[in-house]
Amino acid sequence: MWLTPAALKPYVIGGAILIALALALLLFRAFQAPSSTPTPPAPTDPTRRRRRNPSPTAPQPSAALDAAILEAMESVVLAAPTPRVFSEESLRRMDWLGLEHFVVDLLRASGFEATRTQPGADGGIDIELRPKGSSSDTPAQALVQCKARASKPVGVDKVRELLGVVASTGARRGILVTNSGFTEDARVFALTNQDRLLLGDTSWILNAIAKQPETIRLQWEAKHLKTGYDIPSCVQCEIKLRARRGPHGPFWGCPNYTNNAIRCKRTLPFRNIDYVHLPPPRS
Repeated sequence: MWLTPAALKPYVIGGAILIALALALLLFRAFQAPSSTPTPPAPTDPTRRRRRNPSPTAPQPSAALDAAILEAMESVVLAAPTPRVFSEESLRRMDWLGLEHFVVDLLRASGFEATRTQPGADGGIDIELRPKGSSSDTPAQALVQCKARASKPVGVDKVRELLGVVASTGARRGILVTNSGFTEDARVFALTNQDRLLLGDTSWILNAIAKQPETIRLQWEAKHLKTGYDIPSCVQCEIKLRARRGPHGPFWGCPNYTNNAIRCKRTLPFRNIDYVHLPPPRS
């Protein structure tokens, strides 16, 4: 006897329910099963981990370490070796005060009575020239100004200023000497006033040295190129500055800053030629 559709209906519905339950069970087990390829842990920043959990053995900043670094900076050591012969490079590294003393020797060897002026209100004049054997009361024949520039050339404004001082004092000539060079307009201005002005750059200095006997040159090299000759000097105290450490980096400071009687606050920024290295602090 054949079953009618109405009789089969309960069996069809029951089978569909069983199949749906079986599929639901399979899907549940599939989602609960562990993955065959484990997910690698997210990379961590070791630097950040160290900052969060600092090692108890890591060196910590201390006042003693700061003092050691500051002491090393004060006893500055030039990384570049001290030059032993006159050259364009050694002249460019020369300190302003050393340049003045060297120009005095150079002019004296040329037959003049050269005298450095006292620091202060000298109108920008560094050296006075008089005839050989003259006293200091004799009016100066020429006024010399020295400009230690290392690399930057001297402009026409400085040459004009020197000519003004020469005219106001009644001197015959003004001489501007630099361990660098001059701009083109400065040379043109000096050429148009050549009866009153003379410019001396590194080439002029080297030519003047070459005219001297070798014994004199050797004496000058030993005197003016000794260790520390390129450390800048204080324009007020005329002593060598010391390397200091400030909030914006190292700078040159006057040792008389700690002298209560003077308290000199003169400073200078580091130049491109001030190559300085500091020894590692002792542990």
